[in-house]
Amino acid sequence: MDTFHHALPSRLLFSQEDGGFRPGLAIDPRSELLLEQTTAEVLHLLRMERVDYDAVDAQLIAARREAGSLLEKAAGTGTEFTFEIVVPSQAPVLSFGSMSPEAVQGYWRQQLDLRVEAVHAVLTDGPESCSVWNQVIGVGWRYRSDLTKRALPVAEALREAHKDAILLSRPAQVVRVRKGEVLFEDSLQGPSDEWYQYGPAETTYSDSGMRRRNKAVRHADTMIWTRKEFDGNHLVEFSFQPHNEGTPGALFAICGFPVVEGTDLSVSCGETMDTYNHGVYAYHFSVHRSATGLSNGRRVGHGLKLICSRSPDPAGETGRTYRVAVGKWGNVVFFLVEGEFVHNYYDAGTFGPPLAGGSAGMRHWGGQDATYSDFRVYRLVEEGRQ
Repeated sequence: MDTFHHALPSRLLFSQEDGGFRPGLAIDPRSELLLEQTTAEVLHLLRMERVDYDAVDAQLIAARREAGSLLEKAAGTGTEFTFEIVVPSQAPVLSFGSMSPEAVQGYWRQQLDLRVEAVHAVLTDGPESCSVWNQVIGVGWRYRSDLTKRALPVAEALREAHKDAILLSRPAQVVRVRKGEVLFEDSLQGPSDEWYQYGPAETTYSDSGMRRRNKAVRHADTMIWTRKEFDGNHLVEFSFQPHNEGTPGALFAICGFPVVEGTDLSVSCGETMDTYNHGVYAYHFSVHRSATGLSNGRRVGHGLKLICSRSPDPAGETGRTYRVAVGKWGNVVFFLVEGEFVHNYYDAGTFGPPLAGGSAGMRHWGGQDATYSDFRVYRLVEEGRQ
């Protein structure tokens, strides 16, 4: 499996012209030193030939307490952040397509490593601190002026790392799943009243499918959502063909619904991406991010929360048609491209209660131009069941 940090493009590093990167949280030097030492010990344990996850767990609990203390000092009293992590006594490991138990557990381990590395890097200004912090925790570029605001994403990253460690320490409950009944389908070769369309995009139809061109390159928001909502275990699958390179990107969302009751999915579009980040709840996975070479999984609703990340981009080639699949099984969301496993995330509530269902959507930014076709939603069922 490709490792994220070894493949980070050097252009992601902040330059001196950008003001460089200052390490730390600027809250309490003694507490930050303790957190630096504890995360270093976690990394040491993870690099041993035989990993003792009980020892990793103990060190992560200590690190999370130190991060929680820093968060409280930064935010003052009344900070709400759930320390407890509730996961099943047996870790739910899905087997679907190329998503084997070994691949899933290896991916969880990779994400655990990356999260701890990111926290340690932001405290120490290590050689990859800028890129690892910015991309793994996902907000470093925002917090170069007010370092104290890093306390919350640090606490979130450590909670996610701890969750992965707990899952890896539990016996696996392998669940083999397959496609069941078709819940929705659209060839996308012509207009349909089954969709909501928002934002400055030009939409055309042909035998090849629906082509969406983001007309305003600097505008962050163009989106299409299914009117129909899907709950329970399901899989969204379609073909995606990107037509341009450079700075654009696309993301594919499931379980989308408005944050504020009484509003509709139009709240996902506005003058900045923050409209989407705080306007709708959803899980999404991004591809064809030519400027970064990454594929990121995020959860939105309480902000743009990074839940998983890897390189290389699984749909980075312009002009090629990719078959994409985004699925949900219980608290697990996953992403495949051309049947190949890309992401698997278990939602243990770090960013709010797990999402039960909602609409599926595709979003463009930065002038993205892409064609979609053969869109289908399936019920996911266990193998051997009707």
